[in-house]
Amino acid sequence: MLPVLSEVVFCGWVCAAIAAAATLVGGFFLGFLLGKRKTPPESPPVEIEGEEETDDPTAPISPVVEMARSPHDRHRDLAVGNSLIKQIDFVESMLKHAEKKGDSELEKQLQILRNEFLDLLDECAIEAFVFSPGTVIDTDVRNRIQIVGGEVKGERSVVAETVQRGYLYLHGDDQTMIVRKAEIMIG
Repeated sequence: MLPVLSEVVFCGWVCAAIAAAATLVGGFFLGFLLGKRKTPPESPPVEIEGEEETDDPTAPISPVVEMARSPHDRHRDLAVGNSLIKQIDFVESMLKHAEKKGDSELEKQLQILRNEFLDLLDECAIEAFVFSPGTVIDTDVRNRIQIVGGEVKGERSVVAETVQRGYLYLHGDDQTMIVRKAEIMIG
């Protein structure tokens, strides 16, 4: 009795597989027949009087309108900018390590990466700044620096070197905000 039952089950599976295959083929055939559509005839292009046609593919489609930045944009710019500054600091520490090891190929790649991060900062309206050696420290410079070492030589303090760059956020209306002061050595 058991062999007869297994043959019945086997025949049932075969019939089900044949029915599924027939349904699939029939569905494809019906989809092909019903899916054929005739394309509508093309209408000739409409010409507008007074406008001359240009062949310049880079011409703007519509005039670019500058929109005012909202406080949310400023918050996002600062958040993204601060994250990028941390990444730039990390890349610069790796760059110093590569310089010590003498790995010039790694140095080139890290410099490219640092420059890309600095370009991204421009998109967030954050600008990096450094002070060149010999810059006299006046009131404007003093507001943007953090002195980390060195000695005053002479009457006025001057910048000996910039240890770490500073960053300004240019948030419109000719206003700037110091995101991070530049760290300098005086001489």
